[in-house]
Amino acid sequence: MSTAVIAHPVIFMFAGQGSQSYHMGRELFAHVPEFRCRLLELDQLAQRALGFSILDIVFDKERSRYEPFNNLLHSNAALYIVQVCLAQTLISLGVRPGALMGASMGEIIAMTLAESIRVEDGLLLVIAMSKQLEHTPATGGLLAIIAPPDIVQRRRALFDGAEIAGVLSKEHFILAGSAIQLKHISSVLEPEGIACLLLPVGYPFHSSLLEHSQAKLGSLLNGRLRGPLALPVISCVSGQCIDEIAHDHLWQIVRQPMRVSAAFAHMNTRPEKIWIDLSPSGTMATVAKYNLPPASTTEIYSIMSLMGNEVEGFDSIRKHLKV
Repeated sequence: MSTAVIAHPVIFMFAGQGSQSYHMGRELFAHVPEFRCRLLELDQLAQRALGFSILDIVFDKERSRYEPFNNLLHSNAALYIVQVCLAQTLISLGVRPGALMGASMGEIIAMTLAESIRVEDGLLLVIAMSKQLEHTPATGGLLAIIAPPDIVQRRRALFDGAEIAGVLSKEHFILAGSAIQLKHISSVLEPEGIACLLLPVGYPFHSSLLEHSQAKLGSLLNGRLRGPLALPVISCVSGQCIDEIAHDHLWQIVRQPMRVSAAFAHMNTRPEKIWIDLSPSGTMATVAKYNLPPASTTEIYSIMSLMGNEVEGFDSIRKHLKV
């Protein structure tokens, strides 16, 4: 595996479905010329594939930052464009990560920045994947639950038919199931004081409930990644650093439960002690804090959040890293 020059002991983190929001990146677009230029270039490519501008949808003045952004074709492309361009902007300023980590669609972004697939090809692949899924009936969704994952085993009657789609920490997991079932589970748990959040996702990713899509998605995704990687990628499929790229790795990113907590445990063994969350909502930074061991010296930064203040977050990182 080749290794890029490391200017700072940094790991970049990327998120997938559920982290998106309208107006993500809007402040950076207005005030950071490098980011704006890169975003416009990728949006033009997306326009040729889609027939419309993703940025016009993301920055729609008629939309609130807090309303659901749940059109998969729009949100997947937007998540890819915004996070890739923000990473490229930091790299252009001299912030060269020692490793990359992404959850779900965020792992596709990490593989792109590790040069396993060209940025342009990665965007077109995300769009093609989203189009394929749009022709598949929406059979469920994802529910975030703040509780130990073993609650699923302890209360089998309540969770029967649902599957754990990802373990984020000891006290936080994602559940995949039908829309009706997830709503019922939430209605039972919330009165007990267990926080639940239905994610703006219309598909039960990371579970066997998606396997009816394997034939078509597999043929689209398999064999699209190439090695060697220019940077180490810590995979939420395996929970480890990727040494070799499996032929069906992209399908496994979509299908397999996310081993986010295991990936963070692996990150804790690495030398990079500055973790930068490039997700739109600061999701990865929040999860990272729950996975740090006691007395850890790791520093965690995020740039974007639902509260805005993106330029402040961007400038804070530049100041800290002296770039």
